[in-house]
Amino acid sequence: MINLQHPEPGRKTQVVLIGQAPSRSGDPCYPLTGRFGRKIQELARITEWTYLRKTVRINVLPVYPGTNGKGDAFPLNKARHMARTIAELGVFDCGRDVVMFGWNVARVFGMPKTAWLMWERPYRVLGEPCSTRVAVSPHPSGVSTWWNDPENLRRASAFWRGLLA
Repeated sequence: MINLQHPEPGRKTQVVLIGQAPSRSGDPCYPLTGRFGRKIQELARITEWTYLRKTVRINVLPVYPGTNGKGDAFPLNKARHMARTIAELGVFDCGRDVVMFGWNVARVFGMPKTAWLMWERPYRVLGEPCSTRVAVSPHPSGVSTWWNDPENLRRASAFWRGLLA
């Protein structure tokens, strides 16, 4: 169950992280807590406890969809349906900060392509107005070579420290 409680006055809401699907070996009950969750913790220089406390983690697809060539399969129609369901849970309410992982995830929420790890304040998500800041991170899989560049890792570290530290 996703817990999107409204914060107490003066307290910031949790950051919402939206992934594509669990990895082949990932636990669907604990999205973005495996290898890539540890990578975010390392980049932000925070503990696992802090990461879990400061974030709400959701996958668009509830189970690993299999592969399609070099990357993961991503059934767009099912993903679009799930994106609407996620939006209805209030993910984009209250000016929350949302980070989506990969263009496939951003696309099913109706987000335009933008620079990696740059905040956008969309006027619409799935056609509905919202006040949420959204950033798109490169997909966490090993297929994305973006993570191999030391300058990109420095940029990612600054982004995650600013958001979660």
